[in-house]
This record gives sequence, structure tokens and C-alpha cells, in this order.
Amino acid sequence: MIEENGSMLESGLDELLRQYNQLLELFQGMEESYEMNGLIEKMNRAFRQVCEDVCVKRLQCDIVTLHDEILASDINAHFVVYEAEGEEFDNIMRQYKMPAGEKLQCSISFTTYMPTELQLARAKCICELVYLYMSRAKMGIALTDALHRDLVTGMPNTKAFFDFGDKLFNEYTIADYCVLALNISNFKYVNQTVPFNVGTSVLVRYAHKLLSFIKPDELVTRSGGDNFNILIKKESLNEFLENVKVVPIDIKAGGIKTRFELSCYIGVCVIETRMSIQVAVENAVSTMTMAKHTPYSPVMYYTEEIGEKQHHINQVRAKFAQGIDNHEFVAYYQPKVNILTQKIIGMEALARWEVDGRIIGPGQFVNILENTRFIMELDRYMLRQVCRDIKRWESRRLEIPRVSFNLSRINLQNTNIADEIAAVLDEYHVDYDKVEIEVTETVDSEEFIYLANFIEKMKHHGIKVSIDDFGTGYSSLNLLKKMNADVLKIDRSFINLEHFSEKDELMVRSIVNLAEAYGMEVITEGVETEEQIEFMLKVGCHNVQGYFFDRPLSKEKMTERLEIGQYDKKFTV
Repeated sequence: MIEENGSMLESGLDELLRQYNQLLELFQGMEESYEMNGLIEKMNRAFRQVCEDVCVKRLQCDIVTLHDEILASDINAHFVVYEAEGEEFDNIMRQYKMPAGEKLQCSISFTTYMPTELQLARAKCICELVYLYMSRAKMGIALTDALHRDLVTGMPNTKAFFDFGDKLFNEYTIADYCVLALNISNFKYVNQTVPFNVGTSVLVRYAHKLLSFIKPDELVTRSGGDNFNILIKKESLNEFLENVKVVPIDIKAGGIKTRFELSCYIGVCVIETRMSIQVAVENAVSTMTMAKHTPYSPVMYYTEEIGEKQHHINQVRAKFAQGIDNHEFVAYYQPKVNILTQKIIGMEALARWEVDGRIIGPGQFVNILENTRFIMELDRYMLRQVCRDIKRWESRRLEIPRVSFNLSRINLQNTNIADEIAAVLDEYHVDYDKVEIEVTETVDSEEFIYLANFIEKMKHHGIKVSIDDFGTGYSSLNLLKKMNADVLKIDRSFINLEHFSEKDELMVRSIVNLAEAYGMEVITEGVETEEQIEFMLKVGCHNVQGYFFDRPLSKEKMTERLEIGQYDKKFTV
């Protein structure tokens, strides 16, 4: 191979190396973590090994004249030969006598060398390697972006939120911000009003309205469902809260324009110096949950008291499984009494938690468990406890009135729950007419269907069903018409009054008469005073439950009360 061809190859090599350097500079500006220098060095070592394995040598031959009469420049020559092999040719020196008497000296040397062809191949591979990794880096950036985006709304997601919060924390600017946990109020109404895809569009528009309420150095993210987390500067908080009080969303569905005016619940955690973003979010979410269950307080700020409540919630959830295993949950029974005869006509089983000799009431744990699926496990546990107590009372030949048992609404989503209840009663050989299942009325249309199906299945088994807390929902009268329940329990809110007006009397009497016309038994709960007893007599509801006759009793105390069978309270009939 002559030197001219070598120059052409070297020129091509220079161009490839120029492209390689340009790509490498671009790559290094992409803030990626790929170890390009290490990869290229590894590739270079591999190429050197290839050269050594094929024993490629560079042969350099220098010829000079030793004749005084001939100018050396006229005969000197230099050329390079490739692909000479063999260690024995490392160095050769020869002198030749030409026919005309001149003498030539030929000096030949071989050195291990990476030929230009291999250098070209190396440069091409480097360029391809850089291009490949740049492509992967760009794909990585796209993937990272996807991991930080909510697929429904296109806005940042929870991972983006925590990454941004960690960045603020590391830069010591986190204390300039607040964390907000936001939940859209009653978004179910939207999904009940318009098709699901239209409801999704409403959610997307709401999300982008939130984005329009923040500044460039603040962040709104969707954490799932109709929940959002916001990182907002303290100086912007009041303006943001004002903007989200009511957010109007206009949308077309089936050619009809509909406007939804969406309000929300918000929990606010004002971040303190060096508070981690994880702690701030937990505080904000627990505060928002409190706001949802606190009337007329759609916005709440995190306090130490709320923190203590959240700690209690965490403790209940953590200790529940142990409580079940140790049989710490027991049934207490509150009698239901007929005012006229003062006989016990029923009793309701209520859960209590015995811990270290203390009795914890349901208000301390039932609502907490209802926010998880633990409540379903507790319901099944309590049903078995009731069955065992009924069999013990039967063994003592006591007259046992119907025992009601409150079933959490979340169980109704289990289409087999009616059969499972019947199976437990069969397992303990308890007559179906000894048990009554109480379920709370609902305003949700989907739950309404679950409830109706459950009642029909229970009727098929011959097990009575009671509608608890009647009057607290928006569709109560419709419920009376559509539900084939056996018992109606009027909520205590109808009688928890200082004075009873004619309207109060007319309303409650109408409910009693309507329920009885539908063939339902009626009982009023929360009766505590003689005035309430007299009111119940006026409206014609003779079955009551409440402190006036007895508080919830332990199994042993209830046994004593069953042995007596009735009360002897003095009041005006």
C-alpha cells in the first residue's frame, strides 16, 4: 500500500474523528449518567488486542546510497509495507553492491502498529457507539418524562412532586413553601351526570385550571383519582385558596352544554425549616381527610392536634390484626324496648375493643377501620361473636329477642355477602329469625343498587334487614319506596331537639305511618329523655333504643337483663 493511499485513509480518519468529537461534546452536555469515557477506553483496549492477535506490523524501509558520486537525494526512497508477520523480522540491515559499483544500504524495521484501516474501523465504531448512546439517552429523557407525567391529565405526577420537593429540601428553600392536599368535593356527581369519558374531560380541565393558578417555581401534581398535591410558596397561598373555592368547568355532552362548579377539600401543611417533603405530604393528606369529615371546614391547616389524631389512626391500623388474633374485640348489647310494655323486643350488637383492661368505644376505631378493608374482617369477627353468644343464651333457656348486627356498606360490594352471612349462621346452627342485619342508607346510586340486591338476597334467605340512620341521606323517601327492608330505624337527629314543634311531630309521624304502610317495623334510636319518650308516643312509634332504658351492656350484664326480661321505668303515658 503506497503512502498516497495512506494519506487518503488518514483524511477519512480525520473526518470521522471530527464527527466523533462533535457527538461526544453533544452527549456530554445532556446531563446523563452513562460512562462514555469508560466505554470508549474499553473499546480501544479491544482494538489494541485485535492488532496484537493478528500480529500486524509496520515495516519501514529506508534506502540510501553510499556512492559519493551520486547525490543521496536522487536515490533515497521511503516506503511502508503492511501485514508483514513474524518476530524474526523485527530489525533488518542490508548493504547491496550495485552493478555500477555503487553501494546501497537498506535498513528495515518492524513495529507493532494499528493500521489505518483498523483506525478507520475504530473511529466508525466510536461514532456509532456515541450515536447509539445519544439515542438511548434521548429515550431515557423521554422515559423519565413519562415517569414524571400523569397519563390522564398530562400534568406532573407524584414522582415529579417528590423529586421537586427533594430538590427544594437539598437547596434549603423548602421552608418557603406549603404543601396542599386537595380533593374535589363530590366528584362522583360528575360521573353520575355525564358519561365516564366526559367526566374524565372535566377532570382534565380542572387539573389545567389548577396549573393556571400557580407560578413557575410552584408545582401542581395529580396523585390519583380526583386528588392533587400542590407545592406552593407561602406568599401565594391565600390567592390560590381563593381561586379554588369554586372552579367552573363548562363541557358539552351529547350536544348539551353543562356547567359544573367544583369545590374542594384542602389540607394545608405549612413547611417548617428542614421538614422533609414526605412528612409534609403525610401531614397535608391527614388534614385534608379531617376536613372532609368536618362540616363547613373545606380548608384546614395542619396542627399538632391533627398530628396526634393521625398518630392514633396509625396505631389503630397497626394494632388491629393483633387485636383480632388476641380476641380483644367483644360484643356489647344495647336493648331495644317497647315503650308500652317495657319488654325487650330486640338488641343491637356493638363492637368494643378491650386493651390492657380498658374498654375502647367504637368511636375510637370504627371510622378508622371503615377507611380500610379492615372493617370487613371486623364485621365477620363480630358476626361469629354474636352467634356464639346466642348459643350460650339458648343453652341457659333464656328468651332471646332478635339480635341486630351492623354491617359496613363496603361489604355490599361483595355479591356473595348474603350467602356468606347465611353460611356463618348455619355453621353455628343459629335460626335465621334470631338475627337482623343493619345497613346504613346511602345517597350513592351505585351503592343504592348494591343495597337493593343485598336486601333481596337476604329476604330470599329469610334473614331480616334493617335500614339504619334513616333520614340522613338525600333520597330517604325514595329508599322507602324501592327498598324491601323489614325494619326502619329513625335517626336520632329527628328527636335530638330541645323543643318539639308541630312540624317535627308531623314529619316523624308521616315517616312512621309511611313505613308501617309499607309493612316495615319502626324503631327510633338515641332516645335518652322522658320528653323524647312522650314525643315518640305522640307520633305512634312505640319501639325505641337508647340510654333512657340502658346503655350498651357487656355479655354478662345483658344476660342478667334477659333473665329479668323487661324494665319498670316511670313516665307519663
